[in-house]
Amino acid sequence: MSKDRPVKILQYGEGNFLRGFVDYMIDIANEEEVFNGKIVIVKPISYGSLVNFHKQEYRYRVSLRGLENGKPKITDRIIRSISGALCSYEDYEYYMSYARLESLRFIVSNTTEAGIVYDDTDCYENRPPKSFPGKLTKLLYERYTHFKGDKDKGLIILPCELIENNGKVLKECVFKLANKWSLDMGFVEWIKECCIFCNTLVDRIITGYPHDEAEEFLNRTGYQDKLIVCGELFGLWV
Repeated sequence: MSKDRPVKILQYGEGNFLRGFVDYMIDIANEEEVFNGKIVIVKPISYGSLVNFHKQEYRYRVSLRGLENGKPKITDRIIRSISGALCSYEDYEYYMSYARLESLRFIVSNTTEAGIVYDDTDCYENRPPKSFPGKLTKLLYERYTHFKGDKDKGLIILPCELIENNGKVLKECVFKLANKWSLDMGFVEWIKECCIFCNTLVDRIITGYPHDEAEEFLNRTGYQDKLIVCGELFGLWV
């Protein structure tokens, strides 16, 4: 049985990499009692479906394979670190309610290399803003206003997009949008003092859904997992 843990991570992106890398690591951290939190996935684009997540109650298998000490090794793990998945467009109000969640502490993202860009045409009034930096800025502003600038309610942002200085670039986009949208100057100071934008480097080859092995997995487990992710054993998050 999965423990009832508080939601601490809001994750922008539901793709293979995050599921086989970040969500996998958080699942292990929970098991080893060095972290105590769940993830809610946010689909940052309007198209695509979360049906399989809901059907499988946010559980799926990660199958890693490679060589260890010169010998072939395969490890399979059922991931239980996710507690929900929603669309930022279809479930806008529900999505924004997470900005007001006391337990929220981290933002994780992988919105492709093109995701962290400043869009001068983005609007605060959009529900939600169309760019990932726009969505994040509005979410952070909602958190800032709801908690009245409480310095203890800042978040740690961990972008996994493969661009140089990804955290720094994302932070600059947030500042530009806050200025364009004429948001409270206190909000800008809150971002500077209370939110941490980390530059990260991620490394793990994720091959995704094992089409050639799907029948083998079905025969071995007795059920069809449409979210299964395969990848290499090696993983590095700096």
